[in-house]
Amino acid sequence: MPVVDNLDESDDGAASSTEEEYEEKERLLQEICSLARDFGYKIKSRKAQPSAGQRVSVVVTRDTAGATLVPASLLTFDLLERIPQGTDIAATPGLSDETTTTANNQRQEATRNAEDRPDTEGAAQVVPRRRRAQATTARADFEFIEKRWRHKRALKEKEHALEVERLAVEKLRIKRKQERSEKMHELKRDRTERELQLREREMEIRERQLQAQLDKVSQREQLSRFNKATQDVDTAKL
Repeated sequence: MPVVDNLDESDDGAASSTEEEYEEKERLLQEICSLARDFGYKIKSRKAQPSAGQRVSVVVTRDTAGATLVPASLLTFDLLERIPQGTDIAATPGLSDETTTTANNQRQEATRNAEDRPDTEGAAQVVPRRRRAQATTARADFEFIEKRWRHKRALKEKEHALEVERLAVEKLRIKRKQERSEKMHELKRDRTERELQLREREMEIRERQLQAQLDKVSQREQLSRFNKATQDVDTAKL
């Protein structure tokens, strides 16, 4: 009898542990459904029980989560990665205590069948993820090329604007140089003309002075001749 009691207690402990694990897994599935709704996945409640394939997939996933003791957050995001966008996710209804034993048996049998069956679901989801990754990479490359082209075009436009501005400055510098040269030439010409005028005036003044001197000499000669002639007349009278 004590042995039987120990067995009963062991069975009760195992059943309690199984129920706790099942409740934990149910909570995880509810979190998955909630996150799926948040990320835009289509959630649809069904009155009927899920099909055998879906039930086996969900049960295997829950048993795997419970057996490996993966944190709820990591398991949730891993499952969301495996669910393609737009897939209908049926809300899992709660089970009563009467169906717990039957569900556990079905879950154990499904686990054994799933272990014998190759994992094709993960392989099927690898290709869409790879395509999405390739599309994302191609889009990023295109955006990078477009940004680089715009950057080069902006640099060329700036270089063209700088070249136009440089040519305008050079043209203005040449124009100012020509104007300065013309002004210097005009000043030089004016100075030369003024110098010529001054020289002409000086020459005129000198000519006048010479003419005045000549006039004085001529007057002196005439006066000397007159005086001499007067003396000759006086001498002749005597």
